[in-house]
Amino acid sequence: MPPVRLRLADTAASRAYLRWLAWWPRLGLPRHAGQTPRERAARFAAAFPELEAPASRLAALYASERFGGQPALESDVSALWRTLSPRLVSAWLQRVWSKVLALIQAPQEA
Repeated sequence: MPPVRLRLADTAASRAYLRWLAWWPRLGLPRHAGQTPRERAARFAAAFPELEAPASRLAALYASERFGGQPALESDVSALWRTLSPRLVSAWLQRVWSKVLALIQAPQEA
């Protein structure tokens, strides 16, 4: 039987939350299907403490909308994403650069 996929509402909060989750593999973070938005935010903050506030806020907006029926204002989500997205790119670039440096500094095999 194929895995069950949740159909999320087409809202600013759900779109931003899915975009955030799409960054996880690029940043080397595993995702677990049973995690709540709050648990995901805590896991993310453990890896990227400097991004704790925007990640926790995004998870809270999404959870409030998804499970509490409280739709987030699109302007709030957009402002939050404008804060978070460049920092995700920066974290990814740092990760890539670390890998490049490791390759450069690795002893050459003959």
